[in-house]
Amino acid sequence: FYTAIRNSPGGGQGTATVTRKLISSYAVWDSVRCNWNCANFFYTSTPTSFSPPTTTITNAWNYQVGKWRRIYENSFTGIGGVGQSSYNATNMPLLRLADVYLMKAEALNEMDKPAAEVCEAINPVRRRAFKIPTNQANATCDVPVTLNKEQLRQEIRAERMRELCFEGIRKWDQVRWGTYYKDLVDIGVAASDPLTGIPSTGTFGNQRARLLTACSAVSPKHFLLPIPTIEMQLNTKL
Repeated sequence: FYTAIRNSPGGGQGTATVTRKLISSYAVWDSVRCNWNCANFFYTSTPTSFSPPTTTITNAWNYQVGKWRRIYENSFTGIGGVGQSSYNATNMPLLRLADVYLMKAEALNEMDKPAAEVCEAINPVRRRAFKIPTNQANATCDVPVTLNKEQLRQEIRAERMRELCFEGIRKWDQVRWGTYYKDLVDIGVAASDPLTGIPSTGTFGNQRARLLTACSAVSPKHFLLPIPTIEMQLNTKL
């Protein structure tokens, strides 16, 4: 609904958009994955075919979340009528093999394992994105084994962002790494840049205000989960 391309089947609103940071993190060879996750268009009207008219988006900050597009399903049913329901189901992954590969890579790197062993866990994810067999080495998409521990750490974090975007994982990764507060502050700075930031007017003008409000509201306390209200009611000493 909110995280779907505007006017997409199921009542997509296009409210959630991507960041320039995400788009810029994809290499040239990674265009298939980038274009699927980050759609540079919205549907001009609710699609009635597999090749509907679209409107191009020129500013990267306004690109739509394309990962959950549903246009290739052969039917859309639910409350509200065919193609118009906000309540249609979407298959949301609970655990993906790519996530497991990248968790393994991160653990190996933090344990100071050889770079070749770490890369062996990252590269299957990148090769699949490059549309080649996951066991086939490729100099274009493979992570170089010459990277040091810190370089591999940053590569793993970026790969998790690229591969697992819009799956509800990013914040918890950032909290775990201790980067959540700084990352959002940096996004706010980038978004407000008068030349390369989010435009304050136009079709998606209110997206700038929403993002800047969210970025300004974050603080170091958000590294912690709140104490549940029920626990505070049961124990007034908390």
